[in-house]
Amino acid sequence: MIKFQSLNEKKIVLLLIVFSTFFSFLIGIFQIHKIHKKNLIELNSEIDPKTFYGFDFHFYGDAGFKWIQIQDLKSKNFKDITCSYPGKEFDPNFVQTKKTGVITIQNESCYYLFPYALSYIMYFPTIFWGQIGIMVFQHILVGFILYWMFQIGKILKLDFWKIILSLFLIRFGTSYGTSVFDLEEHILTGFLFLFASYRLLLKPNKLQIWMSGFCIGLLFLFRPETCVNVLVYPLAIYNLSVDRIKNPMSQVKIAIFGIVSSILPILLLNQVLVHHPLGIKAFDPIHYVSFGERIVGLIRNLFYYSPFYFNPLLFQMPILVFALFQFRFHQYQKESSEIKFLYTFLWALPILILVSPTSATYYLGLRFAYFLYPIFVILTFHTVHLDTLNKKIGFGLLYGWSIVTLILSFNFSFLIYKGYDLNYTLLKQNKTEVVLVRDMGALMSLSDLYLSGKNILTFEEKSLIEMSQEIEKLNPDTEISIIQSRYSGAPIQLGQIAKAYSLKSKIENASISVYKYSSIKH
Repeated sequence: MIKFQSLNEKKIVLLLIVFSTFFSFLIGIFQIHKIHKKNLIELNSEIDPKTFYGFDFHFYGDAGFKWIQIQDLKSKNFKDITCSYPGKEFDPNFVQTKKTGVITIQNESCYYLFPYALSYIMYFPTIFWGQIGIMVFQHILVGFILYWMFQIGKILKLDFWKIILSLFLIRFGTSYGTSVFDLEEHILTGFLFLFASYRLLLKPNKLQIWMSGFCIGLLFLFRPETCVNVLVYPLAIYNLSVDRIKNPMSQVKIAIFGIVSSILPILLLNQVLVHHPLGIKAFDPIHYVSFGERIVGLIRNLFYYSPFYFNPLLFQMPILVFALFQFRFHQYQKESSEIKFLYTFLWALPILILVSPTSATYYLGLRFAYFLYPIFVILTFHTVHLDTLNKKIGFGLLYGWSIVTLILSFNFSFLIYKGYDLNYTLLKQNKTEVVLVRDMGALMSLSDLYLSGKNILTFEEKSLIEMSQEIEKLNPDTEISIIQSRYSGAPIQLGQIAKAYSLKSKIENASISVYKYSSIKH
């Protein structure tokens, strides 16, 4: 009878996972198609919306450059991780690339500021369906994450309806709901972390303990920030083992050996490939902020939905607040070893917020704690019992908040996509060989146009007049385009180049402008 009931529960969960995955994918595809069609109509009035059925999808922003990195590696047969720089003809010493935020120059070579391992892995789903293949692959990974959450819930003996609610929350009440349409390492790291945790909670043997530690060490391959979680992992293993065996340190040593088995080769590989053991992220420009600035910034973004911070706590992690408030430290010692193991990972979050030197700590989103979200959800349902009216009201507010979260984050994500797609479609029509990009907002709109054969470069160190003079010397009579987004601050003083270039055309939309110039023949 128990086996039959368990089998039915598994079928229900599998159906829920398949349905939610299929539903999410269809909604996203429909939204992308609708956005692209509207953008084409806006840019070309001759297109009849009743007869247009085209579809075009591109990654933009950081994801756009991760896609560029995949294409760049592919063109080099995956033997060279340095980046191709389209503006090298006019900027051979990479002077103008220092502030782009997406590439870095080290040892006279150009590198993308993204983990090369992600590009190697994400290339495989592109074989079957291009960029859409990456979206499908990430939906599948989230499906596995949900299934392992179900298994962990069963190990913790949660009521079945609580497990179902937890799967709903993690799928639609956190950033997993929208990040499946992006190209990020966070879903992959969540997949590794949940797999490692699940294998340990099954009371594994020595080989599985080693394998779990090995998977945790692999997180370091994608983001050095995960070192905090690597540090708390041995303590988590100890909490898991202390009530099970006489010598819990033996399992801790095995787990540490597993971590070292993956991290040490990663450090050596990074040193060989990018000349730094921490990898390419070690060269990421760091903006140091004081402790006071962090606190002010964190509080501000709890209540303000800024377009520059994609996952503020208020809009992306209502479950996190609920989980932390439900944590009762005085009961910690009485909990089972499995719960002590999971609670240990909660300690990583405040450490990440306090010790990180960058302004990214202003929000609690994808960058640091993404793979911990499922643990927060499971712990919430472990600590909460709906035996009073107040608790029921609290859960009602939680789910209402989560629904609002899904709607707002989904709409916001595709609002950004709409702007990028409009810019991309507009820039795709630009036939100018030399393109000067004023700022990050314009650069992030280029997507795979970055490697289209044009001479594309930003100008930060030199003035526009200096850049145009150098271009004119190298290639006389060259047409140029200047791209600037509305987020660039002070507008370009285009009158500077009036003596050498005449304005040929000007195209603008709500977020970007393209000025096309032809050289004046003297």
